[in-house]
Amino acid sequence: MQTGMLLKSLIRAPKTTIKNPWVKTPQRPPYILEQDKKAVAKYNRHIKKNSNRTFLIRPKLLPEPFIGNPHTAVVIFLGLNPCYKRSDSLTHTDQKFRLAVQRNLRHKKSRYPFYPLNPRFRNSGVATWWRKCLSELLEEIQDDALVAKKVCAIEWFPYHSKRAKLRGFRKNPLPSQEYSFSLLREALRDKTKTVVLMRADTEWREQVASLRGVLRLKNPQRSYVSRGNIGTKQFRRLLRAISDQRI
Repeated sequence: MQTGMLLKSLIRAPKTTIKNPWVKTPQRPPYILEQDKKAVAKYNRHIKKNSNRTFLIRPKLLPEPFIGNPHTAVVIFLGLNPCYKRSDSLTHTDQKFRLAVQRNLRHKKSRYPFYPLNPRFRNSGVATWWRKCLSELLEEIQDDALVAKKVCAIEWFPYHSKRAKLRGFRKNPLPSQEYSFSLLREALRDKTKTVVLMRADTEWREQVASLRGVLRLKNPQRSYVSRGNIGTKQFRRLLRAISDQRI
């Protein structure tokens, strides 16, 4: 094979070589991957002894390291970790919701890969939060199923907590986190994707060589993806990417 052809084949080849660890997510709680159990248990023991229990990792909730299909989405949102509210405990016992999360963790096809936009789960905490964040985009596009296919969220940390106190994992990330980091690196190499940093600027920058070209919210404390919080020009860029139209 000629050098030029070899380079082209390498460029086109899939970039993520790390296997998806979430295919081995336990089928019943605790939903902590085997490779993460020791570190998570140590963290929770420390929190119970020395800190506010709102920082506890919630092992009875299915992890959500990413929502949506990171390989086919054209807009990637970066967050810190999935939140916890009391109502989530009930949502995660719902068989259809659990199935949606489990299929998502395995990158299985779905009409709503970004399942917070599935009308069946409209009353769930994750749907309430994301519908609020994306309300302006959803209003403009008027096609939730399309948006669900075109967007994906990747969390820096995969497990739920009411509040985040995850600095210790910056120095020593969980083994499973490397898959999320690799998904971001892949997205940054793909010029057809737009990455939006919503939270955890410092944490993400420690894991990739550069966040150049990544869009940022003006006020990360208010996670609205709106004209006012990301800028009109960049908001229109997201609309074009999702709707495949000149806007």
